[in-house]
Amino acid sequence: MIVSFVWSLLVAVVAGVLSHEAGTRVAGAVLYGGGAFIGWMTLCVTVLTALGLLGVPGEGGRPKVEQPCRAQCSAVASR
Repeated sequence: MIVSFVWSLLVAVVAGVLSHEAGTRVAGAVLYGGGAFIGWMTLCVTVLTALGLLGVPGEGGRPKVEQPCRAQCSAVASR
């Protein structure tokens, strides 16, 4: 996740500098870089989640544990 942040920061700085060099004022270049940062970070997180490297939302990133069947549970409880 930190690599995604650093990579997104690099993309944002390059986008902001290129925007400023093209004639945009500093405030506009900062906004342009911020948009590039958000877009690139979203892409990185989406790809990492799709590859299974980040947890699935709602599961806390923990692997799913299979639950034993009810027959085994009732057999153990009746002992």
